[in-house]
Amino acid sequence: MIYFWDGFGDDEKLVMSLVAEVLLSPNDAVNASRIAQAIQKEHYPVKLSTDTIRLTLEELTRVDVLKKVGDETFCFRIDLLRLWIKKSHSIWRVVREVRTL
Repeated sequence: MIYFWDGFGDDEKLVMSLVAEVLLSPNDAVNASRIAQAIQKEHYPVKLSTDTIRLTLEELTRVDVLKKVGDETFCFRIDLLRLWIKKSHSIWRVVREVRTL
């Protein structure tokens, strides 16, 4: 899974981590606005516009990490990936990782 993770860019890692943080259950889905609201509400030190988040969600869908479950809503294609990212790549860890690269 480490090689899988290392193949993504900074925005993709941040968005995957944010999606994992925001989704409350395997049946939950998220959109770009909900992620942007979570960034503000939780004071995450992340500077991503709603448009960048939306485009990144679409790209993660294109590479089969996420799946689209509505017009603008997404969830992980495999819930085990959500759990792994939430545990091993929390948003705080990813922020530190991308800032030191």
